[in-house]
Amino acid sequence: MENKLKTEQDLLSAIQEKIPDFKISLSDLKNPSREFVFRYYTMVLGEFGADVNSMVLPHPVQKKKFPHIPPETLRLTNIFKLLKAFFARIGEEFSLDDLTDP
Repeated sequence: MENKLKTEQDLLSAIQEKIPDFKISLSDLKNPSREFVFRYYTMVLGEFGADVNSMVLPHPVQKKKFPHIPPETLRLTNIFKLLKAFFARIGEEFSLDDLTDP
């Protein structure tokens, strides 16, 4: 395969070229943080037409129904449910660890 990326820097350059608005560094590729993975998946889901704005913030009904659950947990749950359905649709497994412990 002639077009194979040879280094991490090649991969970084390719991502930056294809998605110039997405902030990414070499350290994000080598040791992705939870926040980076969350931003990445949010961007990808948005590209596929998902209403990520409604997923990023807890829905008022959720806040009322689950007042004891922190908004960050509700946000994580919303994105996880959407990603799990997305990956199931393409025939791949996706776990909460994929999002919280990359």
